[in-house]
Amino acid sequence: AGFMPLLVSLASTLRSHEFVSVFWSPAGSIANFKLGNRSQMPAAKQKGRIHPTLRDRSTVITGRVLPRLAERVPALTELMAVAMSEGIGTGSQVVSEPDFSHYQQIYPPCISSEFAIPIDFAADAWAWVVQRLMLYWRSGLRPVNLVVHARFGCASRALRAASADRATCHLEVLCLEANPHRALFASDFDQKMRNDFAGRPHWGKDIANPWRAAQTHGANMDAFLEIRQQCDPRQIFLNPYL
Repeated sequence: AGFMPLLVSLASTLRSHEFVSVFWSPAGSIANFKLGNRSQMPAAKQKGRIHPTLRDRSTVITGRVLPRLAERVPALTELMAVAMSEGIGTGSQVVSEPDFSHYQQIYPPCISSEFAIPIDFAADAWAWVVQRLMLYWRSGLRPVNLVVHARFGCASRALRAASADRATCHLEVLCLEANPHRALFASDFDQKMRNDFAGRPHWGKDIANPWRAAQTHGANMDAFLEIRQQCDPRQIFLNPYL
């Protein structure tokens, strides 16, 4: 229990693996690691990729039912933590990259918010999320009732990438689509990640404030806008959001 053992394990894990993800269900006492290294060995075919099995489909049911039950029956929180991590699997195998990154094909309707944090801030950012969510849970509120997920990657050369020019921890929080408590944490998460951890939001996920999200890219955003103006002077490809 607690996050300190996880942070100690994380440092050594990042040194020994190319691809690292961490999954934690709030109020659960364990965190799951998904680790990967590139291999020249042939990849094993995975079942359920095109035609998901009954077990794959069961995650929709457990994902919808267990979090709501856990709000009323606190003893179910540990069961929920295990169920939410069921699709990750255990042991080692050689798989293709899509099967590694997207191991679960079916899941309940959810809302995801994600910030890219400079890797040097990863431990502090993860600790803040865990501590903050535990305060909510002790008060009987469940703003993140699916999973907290961190994945690690190298720097990108794309101007608008969240990981542009820096090794990054992508810190994500997921909750059920109809979660009535979600807004309580969304603003806290957005402000803390931007202001204290130099976080940049993931463009394809829920963003509390798009204008502030653009500002997190600094000079890269200015360079991108200049290129966009050159390529699309009539602004044909703009829409109200952009």
